[in-house]
Amino acid sequence: MIAMPLPVTRLATFADIAGGWNVVACAPGPDGGTTILLCEATHFQQVAPVLGWTAQWAKADERVRYRIVHLGAGQPEPGPELVDGGSELYSAHRLPGHGWLMTFEREACVLADDGAERVRFGIGRAGNRQVTADGRLWCDYGDEEIFVSQPEDAGISCFEPDGRVALHFNDRAERTDWVPAVWCGAGINVASGDETWVSYYASWPVAASPARPSHAVVRLRGYDAKEVWAWPARCGDANLSPSGPFAVAGDRILVQGSGHGLGSRDPDEAHPHARLYLMPLGEGEGREFLPVDERGAWIGPFRAEGRGSRLFLATTSALFVADAATVEA
Repeated sequence: MIAMPLPVTRLATFADIAGGWNVVACAPGPDGGTTILLCEATHFQQVAPVLGWTAQWAKADERVRYRIVHLGAGQPEPGPELVDGGSELYSAHRLPGHGWLMTFEREACVLADDGAERVRFGIGRAGNRQVTADGRLWCDYGDEEIFVSQPEDAGISCFEPDGRVALHFNDRAERTDWVPAVWCGAGINVASGDETWVSYYASWPVAASPARPSHAVVRLRGYDAKEVWAWPARCGDANLSPSGPFAVAGDRILVQGSGHGLGSRDPDEAHPHARLYLMPLGEGEGREFLPVDERGAWIGPFRAEGRGSRLFLATTSALFVADAATVEA
């Protein structure tokens, strides 16, 4: 299949806002903006990968500085500067009108606008993380954690702003005969305050087992599953696995060619990692796209994150966005 060029919108050039620091994570938020976490040291999560595993990361007893920049409708908004031991801070999220939510390897904390800590709580070893406007935190977990630990055994969790568990997904799934349990999370998309989409490797109930039982996409209203699809695993000749971060518009999803993002490789534009796929939920043929910048050139290797209909693409040098609602099927 020939990939069609898809012009994407540049939201930021990292050199303009990072000041030479490393971009660790770009977190799309409930206000439509994106919060960028910067680290002065080399960070194992950073968007620009360090190939060959030669980097000297900060040790646990070293003090590392982090900065936060929020990209909203106007000028970039600086957040508090933080100092932490080691490279353990994973992401930063703007909470509209009431501070920031920071996530570490196994914890989260809520900060006031001036950086004062309000509350800290455990979240387990989470993978994907997104927040709602009222400060709830959605997380998913990998198979190595789900089968051996709590709260990771939830597969997907939602935490209240004070750390209380609002959703243990696998508990709810086990009480149904049509919603598959999670055995490895792949993607979370908090589309609104009461609508969340999740994708994951699935353990399907016998009564609902599809022909290809490897993945599921689920739409939740509040904490209740409303619709479930078997993951559409092919687009023409392309195999798409795992489903990974995605954007959603109507009955279509827009997803990167692999959920592994940049990894430790530097793919060229012919690699599935370089492509975007617009896939129908259910029957029908998908379309393959190559994301290109304002010059018509491939944007380069990127890491994706979906929020609502928008798919954010972080390259080593810039942040772009594609909107599934405006992509022609």
